[in-house]
Amino acid sequence: QSKERESIAARQVVHKLYTYFKQHLNELPPEYMRLSDEIERCVVDYIAGMTDQYAINLSKTISI
Repeated sequence: QSKERESIAARQVVHKLYTYFKQHLNELPPEYMRLSDEIERCVVDYIAGMTDQYAINLSKTISI
């Protein structure tokens, strides 16, 4: 049960970050925007490079 809750919480964090950064591309580091012409790929690559703790803390500070 606990693992399932952690998994759900992790998906929610990633989804929130993805939604936020797709709407706020200007907040992505410029080097990520140069990696691909596909906006989705830039956002995904940025989130994938975050540590778990950084992603959790960041998701608490943004609103979508």
